[in-house]
Amino acid sequence: MKKWKSLSWIVLLLTLVMGLAACGSNNASGNKDGGSASKGSESYSLLTGGTGGTYYPLGGQFANLWEDATGDKFTTQTTGASAENMATLQKGEAEVAFSQTDIATYAIEGKEMFKEKIDGIKAIAALYPETVQIVTTEKSGIHSVEDLKGKTVSVGAAGAGVNINAKQILEVHGMSFDDIKPQNLSFEEST
Repeated sequence: MKKWKSLSWIVLLLTLVMGLAACGSNNASGNKDGGSASKGSESYSLLTGGTGGTYYPLGGQFANLWEDATGDKFTTQTTGASAENMATLQKGEAEVAFSQTDIATYAIEGKEMFKEKIDGIKAIAALYPETVQIVTTEKSGIHSVEDLKGKTVSVGAAGAGVNINAKQILEVHGMSFDDIKPQNLSFEEST
C-alpha cells in the first residue's frame, strides 16, 4: 500500500510539472517564434489561499517542488482563495492558482459570483476532493442544517468558494443567509 501511495505522489507531481511546462510554453518568455526559454529563466506566481487553509501550505510545497524540477522561480501569494484566484488569473496577474473545481467551473461559465465568463483557464490536476464540513459544539443543540436557523454561522469569506457552498447547502434545505446570522470569517477565524 505504501508503495502505491509513493507512486501516486510521483505521478501527481509529474503531471503537475508537465502541465506547468505546457502553461509556460504559452509564450511566457515573449519569444514570438514559439521557442522555449532556457531552463531556469522563468518566474511564476502561484496563488494559494489564506494562511489557515489547505491551499497555503500546499502552495509552498508545490512551489519548492516545481523550482527544483524546472529551475524556474515560483512565488506563492496568499489570497482569498478560489474566487479571488480565478479573477486574478483573468487579469493576467498570476500564472498558476489553486481553486475548487466548482468555483473554476462558475468562472468559466460566468455564474454565481462571476458576472462574466473568464476565458483561458486550464486545469493542471485535481489534488483532492473538497468535502464540505459543518462543525459545531456538542452543547449548541445543532444536529441538522435546519437547526442553524437563527444561529450565528461562519459562512466563509464573502465571495469565496466556501461562501457559495454555504449558500448552496442552505438552499438545498429550504433556507438562505436571511435565516441565519452569517459571519464572513476565514478558516482561522472560524476555528
